[in-house]
Amino acid sequence: MGNGRFASLPLNGGHHRPETLVGLVVSHVNEKGTGTARYDFSSLPLSPQFQLELATVFAARANPTGKWRNLPSSKQGFWAVGYFARWLAAQERVPTSIADLDPATWLQWRLSQLNLSTSGRRAVRLSSMLVLESELLTNATRHQVIKRIPRDTAQELSYDDSELRQIAVAARHVFRGARDRVLRNLEHLRRYRAKEFAPDSQDFLVGKALEFIANDADVPRRMKQKDHPPVSWVAQALGGGHREQTWKRLYLDDVEIWAAAVLVACKEGWNQTTIAELKVPELVDSESRFKAYRIELEKRRRRPPHRYESRTIVDNAPDSTARLLERIIEITQPARDCMAAHGIATDRLLVSHRAYTIGLDPTEMFEEGIGSHASRNFATLFGHSINMRRIRKAVNTRHHRAPNQNTRDTHDAVYLLTDAHVIKDAEAVIAEGVERAIVHAKTTAAVNQVDADMGEDTPTASCVDTTKSPFSPWGVPCTASFLLCLACSNAVVMPRHLGRLAYLFECLSNRRDTLSPTVWAAEWATHYSRLHQLRTEHYSEGQWTQALDGLGESDRSLVDHLLCGDLDS
Repeated sequence: MGNGRFASLPLNGGHHRPETLVGLVVSHVNEKGTGTARYDFSSLPLSPQFQLELATVFAARANPTGKWRNLPSSKQGFWAVGYFARWLAAQERVPTSIADLDPATWLQWRLSQLNLSTSGRRAVRLSSMLVLESELLTNATRHQVIKRIPRDTAQELSYDDSELRQIAVAARHVFRGARDRVLRNLEHLRRYRAKEFAPDSQDFLVGKALEFIANDADVPRRMKQKDHPPVSWVAQALGGGHREQTWKRLYLDDVEIWAAAVLVACKEGWNQTTIAELKVPELVDSESRFKAYRIELEKRRRRPPHRYESRTIVDNAPDSTARLLERIIEITQPARDCMAAHGIATDRLLVSHRAYTIGLDPTEMFEEGIGSHASRNFATLFGHSINMRRIRKAVNTRHHRAPNQNTRDTHDAVYLLTDAHVIKDAEAVIAEGVERAIVHAKTTAAVNQVDADMGEDTPTASCVDTTKSPFSPWGVPCTASFLLCLACSNAVVMPRHLGRLAYLFECLSNRRDTLSPTVWAAEWATHYSRLHQLRTEHYSEGQWTQALDGLGESDRSLVDHLLCGDLDS
């Protein structure tokens, strides 16, 4: 669209959006067009009419403009529909359509699941979303369906620091082994391509096999079948035909990719999906002392414009996130190069070799992101079953201590207030705060008990005894500047003085921006420091602001005269 006009339609009338619902089959294409799922509603144990009605409302959510933008959402929805359908089919009276679904049946379905399990409550939520979108639902039943379902309380506990450290150590061990292996073989391949090895030498044959792996994602085999042994010269040169001796020389498997993802999660506390879909970071500054990368992040659950964000990370320490990502890039680059050579270029950071695709076309041997069995395979080999959500909770609540790809409300409600480790760590802080509040209350009460009319009032405080000033000879009235009252043991700050002090602090703040550092330090810095201490240690921000807002013109004028020196004797 430009200048308020719609773009011209294609001249060929054959361009149209594919149908989401065909018969009783719903086809869902994710928002990026990279994945498709098909859901056959004829498999539900319901009448054909009921099947079609459910398929229709399902398709409305799973189409390109619907609310389900990605496949996990529609898969969860179809699971819930099937769960609901099987429950209905087991009842004495089975509805034949959405219009036939009465309030009693829905109430029975709801009550049977709410106290059963988390899965049951999720099925009720998702099935209610679908039936509410049907115009066939009666008003009486709709009244029951729209009733709020209580949110599930988070049961997952974040890892404690010891557990998080053990996980990071195990993942680092796996990742370092993979990095050493790949870099060692990449260096051998570089020397082979530079013709540094004598023909037919052992190193030459290893380099030749590595060239095959780099180009075709595997070594030549006797037959292109799963786990078929390599040709004899390859097996002899590489020392066997196992994955460790063949394709893993240049590529990572799913366990090693999982280890890399775990290390990123331990550093940044991002979601597993966010890490799996990371693109190769862009190097934006390679000439400075520290390299800088720009990384793009996506949080699927958030709506635009908060769904996408970019961050700049700097390689300023050996354990920095930028250094980790740089190492991941260098050992996954052979996979991206091989894919690009076969016409399937990718910009994904995490790319692994599928272990059980030997004999297939090279374009089918790689997996972008994190494989579905990666965590389980990692746990099988190294004994650490890892939950990414628990890592994210631990990092964001106790290390970053700030919202990370979510709002402050979500961070507080979902992460902080439900985590036992955070609650335990906060006990000492809360106890200290209570003790300080008690001391402050007692101090405030003691000050308020002082007679409001005692002593002589000054622009900044009340003076208990003007003849015993530390800044003038005793026995005569004090002649020091009223700005020194806050440093005098005879001065008492009463609530009526707070507005003037707040205005004085504001005036000094403005002067600090206009005066030279030498003049400021000599004449005003000490007074400003005393006011700042009074403000931060004895009053809240709200008290300070409220007093300033209620200050009258006469008090403002008094402070102005004080600053001009008109009140000095």
